[in-house]
Amino acid sequence: MTPRQSRGPDHRAPTDASSRHILAVVVSWNGADLLPPCLDALRTQTLSHDDLNIVVVDNGSTDATAELLAREYPEVTCVRSPANLGFAGGVRLGMAGFAGPYVAVVNNDLTLGADALSRLRAVLESPSAERVAAATARILLAGTYRPTRPAERC
Repeated sequence: MTPRQSRGPDHRAPTDASSRHILAVVVSWNGADLLPPCLDALRTQTLSHDDLNIVVVDNGSTDATAELLAREYPEVTCVRSPANLGFAGGVRLGMAGFAGPYVAVVNNDLTLGADALSRLRAVLESPSAERVAAATARILLAGTYRPTRPAERC
């Protein structure tokens, strides 16, 4: 997660989605099958609802990504690109207009622990983090560093 602007002492929860504290950008290309576990994990974050805005960039997909989002995740903003802009281009498109302090770049095959974003934000807001520009979570590959959950088995 990276800070977008300098952090002041006042961290009131904004109500406008463009200025919430954390924007989670998920870039997806033909990944409708990968999105449910990722978005379900983002839904269960321990952050206040007013602190998190989730954007999925449908990066030129030809699968049912947009339909899945409209049907199952109406609170998620879907930004559709007519062409695949690549990962960085998708992130940039998803961040457009965001005025909050933090952006979490989330791969569509990632499932975050429920307190992941709160913990990352705590690191970035700690008194000793005045020169910290980014924070990342520990990545554990299913079946390699931790047991595979039943929903992850093919």
